[in-house]
Parts: sequence; structure tokens; C-alpha cells
Amino acid sequence: MVMLKLDPKVLQPYLDYLKMPVSCFCPHWHGRDFEHWNKDTLEHALLLAEAAGLAGLAAMPNPEPPLTTLELCRAYMSLADRVIKKYKLSLKFYVHIGLTPNTEQVKRAIEATRLEKRIISMKAYWGRSTGSLSIIHEDQQLKVWETLAKEGYEKVVIGHHEDESLMNDKLFKRDNPITWSLLCRPEIAEISSYKKHIAMAESVKFPGRIHVAHVSTCEVVDLINAYNGPLLRPSCGVTPHHWIFDNTLLNAPYGCEVKCNPALRDETTRAGIQRLFFDGKIDLQESDHAPHSEEDKKAETPASGLACGSAWPYTVAIMRALSMNETQVKNVTFGAAVSLFGLTDKVEYKPRVPDFKKLAELQKGYHFDPFYMFKA
Repeated sequence: MVMLKLDPKVLQPYLDYLKMPVSCFCPHWHGRDFEHWNKDTLEHALLLAEAAGLAGLAAMPNPEPPLTTLELCRAYMSLADRVIKKYKLSLKFYVHIGLTPNTEQVKRAIEATRLEKRIISMKAYWGRSTGSLSIIHEDQQLKVWETLAKEGYEKVVIGHHEDESLMNDKLFKRDNPITWSLLCRPEIAEISSYKKHIAMAESVKFPGRIHVAHVSTCEVVDLINAYNGPLLRPSCGVTPHHWIFDNTLLNAPYGCEVKCNPALRDETTRAGIQRLFFDGKIDLQESDHAPHSEEDKKAETPASGLACGSAWPYTVAIMRALSMNETQVKNVTFGAAVSLFGLTDKVEYKPRVPDFKKLAELQKGYHFDPFYMFKA
């Protein structure tokens, strides 16, 4: 089995649910642009988000140059604001500022969150991913947590949790892309990273919150739900590809197109993640919309990431067709995210029917659609 499949009893309700309005907030969106314009432009990304029915989104800090200063964050928001004004878009736009191993940069990033209300959290790449942002050495990681605690940062730190010591990207075989999941980026890398960072954050009495981005292992979800410490209040988000696709899709003819960080998991884990999501153990859905150029994906080691932002209304229809109740649908696609980032009184829940015709045209701006099978 390569993905969650809609059997005939579910297919008709799914098609009916596509006609229903949605109002989503995506806290994990790679808008690209700056020097990454060849991957996507911020204008195109925002038009796609609007057509998909998003009420708002928060951009990740790893375009090039990365969003590590107040000035760069404001420049990026200014680009977005011009697009929103030009096309009279209704969505709200926010950013996460990136963290580096430099503790002085961490201090300035904290100050940036206090000076600019649209910088809603910080993002730490505890293992290498796309772009130049990463903090991979444990001594540097601990110093970052010490600085955050000492400076009294009380908001959210979003973590990309992959333990560098348990990853080996050199084992990837382009003619056997499932090696990315089985050998290069195994589940234990995420589990180990989460355990280490919870321990570090606790040891320095970090007063803020920890959010695990794109959780892909059942063990981390279980650890988050079992956590009973007085601080941290950990949460997690799941991407649609991690609860809908399993890693055998990596060996499909287009397998390199669905290579991502963290990697897709085996069917047992995928089914477990879906169950935990529907059981309310995973706080929210985050798209991790991460487009790349066709050239990037044809490299010997293809870039990691899926252009999946247009899948938002389709995945909401899948949730409904699989009997997720409306209260939970609203919470995992909107309420939990705006609450986590303190935006409850700033982003309005206003359901509308997505513009599927425009969405399809905008998706053509990417060379591959990983969710094409749900859009036929």
C-alpha cells in the first residue's frame, strides 16, 4: 500500500465534501523567493494559498538569505504585503524567525519577536534540511536553549527534529529512493532529537513552548502526550503527506518528487500516525508546502520537499470523508494553530469555497503535483 486509499464507500462523500467551505491556517509554509525565486515566488505562493482557502499562513525562515534578523523578516513581510495589497487577498501573513548557533543572533531574534508582532515564533533546525539554517552540534544546541531561557523567551520554538549523529545522507541511492527513509533519515533520528531537546530545555528551565514540526513517528507523538512536566507544554503538527503517504511511494516512478525531511515512513507508522491524528493526539495539520525547481529534483541527491499547499482543501475533504467530526476538523486546520501562536483575535475563521479552477492553474506553476491522485 503506497497511500491511504479512498474506498468506494468513502469516495462519494469525499467528492461531496469538496464542495464545502474551508478556512485554514497553515503555520508551516515555505514561500521561497528572495534568492530562491527559481523554486517559487512569494507572489505565486500567496495566490495559491488564497485560492486554497487559507485564512492565514506563517512562513518558514529558510529562503536565501534566511530570515534571521528583524530587518530581513520585515523585508520579507513587505514583499508579502505588496502582493496582498495588489491582489486584494484576504489572508493574513506572518513569519517565524530562524535561529543559528550564534548566541548573539539568538538574543537579537528574541528582541525581534518583541518588536515585531508578526514574527510569531522561532524556528530551529536541529538537523540539516533545506537551506543554510541548522544547529547540529549538541554543545551549540544547549547554548541556544540556555540563551532562550536566560533572556526569558516565553513564546514557541518550532523544532525540526532530526539527530545529525543518526543520519547518513550519503547512503541515498537515486535508483532506489526508499533508501532516504530506510537508511538516510530513519525514525530513530527524530525520536532521539526530540528526547535530547526536551531534556536540554528542561535542564535550563526554558519558559516557552516546544512545537515539533512535521512529526513522523508514533513514538514522538506518544512522548508528547505523556509529557507531564511543569514547563514546555510540547505540541506537534503533522503534514498531509506523512499521514496519507507511506514510504513505498518513494519507489514509484516519481519517487524522488516525494523525497522530504523527515522522510516518509513505512505503512505501519503511516497508519499509526493517521490513527493518532484522528484520535486527537496530534494538535494540528501543517502543510510544509516546500516547492523546488525541476532541476533541484533531478539532482543526484534530489532536494527534499513537496509543493503541497494546494492540497489543503482536498485533505480537509478527506478528513471529513473519513468521519473526523467538524469540531476536530476546525481545530486541526485552524483553531489549534492560531491558539498556539497567539493569533486567536487576529485571524478570522471565515469559511469559503476554494477556487478550484484557479488553484489548478496555479499548481501548474510547479512541475509536479504530489496529490494529483486526489484531484482527478
